[in-house]
Amino acid sequence: MLVAAQTHRAANELLQDLAAAVESAQAQALPLPPIHIAKALKGQPSSGDPRLPKGNIPLINPAAPVRDVQAHRNGGVLVIGGTTSALLEMAGNLDKSARFGGVPSGFQVPLLLVDEASMMGFPHLLALLTLLRGDGEVQVSGDHRQLAQILAQAWEREKRPPTVHYRPFLSAYDMIRAMAEKLPRAAVWLSALNHTFRLPPGIRALIAPLYAGDGIALAGDARDRQDPPTEPPAAGWEAIWGDPADVFLVVHSEAESVRSNPLEARVIEEILDAHPGAPSGSVAVVTPHCAQRSLLRRLLKGTGDARPAVDVIDTADSLQGGQRDTVIVSGTTSDPAALVTGAEFRLNPNRWNVAFTCAQSRLVVVCSESWLCHIPPEAEQYEGLALWKALPCQCARLIANQVVDGHTVRVFAG
Repeated sequence: MLVAAQTHRAANELLQDLAAAVESAQAQALPLPPIHIAKALKGQPSSGDPRLPKGNIPLINPAAPVRDVQAHRNGGVLVIGGTTSALLEMAGNLDKSARFGGVPSGFQVPLLLVDEASMMGFPHLLALLTLLRGDGEVQVSGDHRQLAQILAQAWEREKRPPTVHYRPFLSAYDMIRAMAEKLPRAAVWLSALNHTFRLPPGIRALIAPLYAGDGIALAGDARDRQDPPTEPPAAGWEAIWGDPADVFLVVHSEAESVRSNPLEARVIEEILDAHPGAPSGSVAVVTPHCAQRSLLRRLLKGTGDARPAVDVIDTADSLQGGQRDTVIVSGTTSDPAALVTGAEFRLNPNRWNVAFTCAQSRLVVVCSESWLCHIPPEAEQYEGLALWKALPCQCARLIANQVVDGHTVRVFAG
């Protein structure tokens, strides 16, 4: 079977989760055939290559895949994951090989899984479907509250009849949903999932109203939580790491930043320095702006491996499909005028939903008072601030007061 995703990060996360599930099933002696998991990866990866999955997941070279595929699939089920281009190249080279079973129809599989389908263009899905057997099945997973694929062309305003009729610019997720409205259920089966096994109660409560507006009552597993301390801790930033809450709001008084915010970068640096024992690769730092990402990378990674806990510093668009134990979000923009002029980008609710839901245990949101107090001039833009307006309501317990570069910074816990 094949597992496809638009990005290496999404493919890796899914393959790693599958490997863990297989290991758990084997430990419980469940009656399953041997399952082998591998990833198709172009070129020769170097040490630390971000395209590499964690763990002992073997690689398949798409340019010369025959020996690897035959070795891994012997005596069991082979699950191959990767990006669209890697899987297509691998299949094309398998088709050319006389040693690969001699099947007239070429390399085809009974099952294709597509993850983060809202980021994958429908033409990519069509190309992947050529690898599916005639009696095969495809499972497309996505979330209408996640970010869509990035398009350079404004296709929604395109008036040419073929574009209007066939809508090739739609994502794989949107196209499948549109097909489900016109085809019988036996052909396309929609299943709206409403139970999250990953998100802790605090983050789940934060995003639940967003999904409730779509008719989805988000539920999840109950987790044992300690009662909050009766007395605020004497220390400052250490309170974030010692408090049992899931969600923290760090609010500052600076109000002049647009696409980069040095104060927020300094605040995040001090938060990380307060927990030097954080496990390696357990923290992601997320921002909507590339300029703030560059600033954070220079500040946090400027001394090499000084902070091994932080292995991801990126935009929400790039982090989609990824997850970390702790996620620190930099709202970045604090200039009230910039919040108005850049509303379409900054107030996209899906962007913040992606950033907030990448956290598995702890979400730390750093932003300005002006951001939390902002009132959009257009009513339709207010939805983009729904998550931000909910943060102060949920995080109402003051646990620390700090002063950074002359600005007051307050830390609240949920």
